[in-house]
Amino acid sequence: MRTQIITTIYNSKELKDVISKMNPSHLRDELLSEVMLVVCQLDEERLIRMHEEGYLKYYVIRTILNMVRSNDSQFHNKFRMVYDELKGIDFKDTEDASLFEEQLKKAEEFHNSLPFYEN
Repeated sequence: MRTQIITTIYNSKELKDVISKMNPSHLRDELLSEVMLVVCQLDEERLIRMHEEGYLKYYVIRTILNMVRSNDSQFHNKFRMVYDELKGIDFKDTEDASLFEEQLKKAEEFHNSLPFYEN
């Protein structure tokens, strides 16, 4: 039952629609992965109860919104923070260019610290 519920959520059009409206757009795949990780980590009894009582999809949507909007969520710390640090840099300005190089180095270090999964 658990696997069926998780599969149904993952394949649902509603979930795809919600994710497709989130920004920044290049983090949508990561957002989907992170929200599904949360769903998979739910206690089986709780997951089944939420599904049977009809509020699991609302829980998932609220989780997505919290991940996107919160500045202290795991999603923010893993993915958004690096993106936010690189916004607003004027690459024509030499001071900004050196700042960019510094931020790029941080981003590369962060990227290299992430686990790598190959399909």
